[in-house]
Formats: sequence, C-alpha cells, structure tokens
Amino acid sequence: MKRYYTVAIRFNLDREADRNALSWLNRRNEAGYKTNSEAVIAALNGHFSRQERLKNDPYLETRAKEDAFLERVLDTIREGLRESGGIGVLLGALRGIQPAPPERQPDDAAKRESMETAMDFLDCL
Repeated sequence: MKRYYTVAIRFNLDREADRNALSWLNRRNEAGYKTNSEAVIAALNGHFSRQERLKNDPYLETRAKEDAFLERVLDTIREGLRESGGIGVLLGALRGIQPAPPERQPDDAAKRESMETAMDFLDCL
C-alpha cells in the first residue's frame, strides 16, 4: 500500500534564495533527478544530514576545507609531474645537484686571535 504526503512549496521570486532554488529545481534533469519530489527529498536529506553531522562534530567543515585544499595541492603536483615527464626526470635532476660543502668552523687559535683583536680595538677607545 503506497502512502503519499503532499506539501506545497511557494517560491517568492522577489528573494534571491527562492529564485536560486526554483532555478535549481528547473534544472533537476541535469542533476540526475527525474522529478521535483526526488530532487527536493535529496536536497532536504543532504542538508539536514550535514547539519546533524556538524552539530556532532563542529570541526567537520574545517577538515573538509583542509582536505579539499590538500587535494588541489596534490592535483597540482601530479599535473606538474606529468608535464615534466614523471618522477624519474625529477630524480635524475636531483642526482645532478651537488651538495654545498660544509662551512669550515674556525679552530680555537683563530677564535682566540679574533677575540684578542676585538679587545685591542676596545682598548683603543
């Protein structure tokens, strides 16, 4: 036995939010919904489900934004690797780079001499 419950929805075309919702419903076929009822049910369930998850986990939205940002960074890196010929080319380039020699630390005698020179200078003042 099928049970139906009918609700009328009014759109105030003077409000932008209502116009956007009506426009979205008019393009429901593009979104993959066959009927207005299907589209409205999916939208309501999605909206209230997300609200419930946000209430239970206030950091959910922040993590979602961070995940989206990280995914864009990874996509950019992947695209760069594809354009440059892959990780093999990058590793080959890195092998050709020689590390800079470590700086030579002054020995104790040089430190003492430098300190004596500084003290002599101060004595002149």
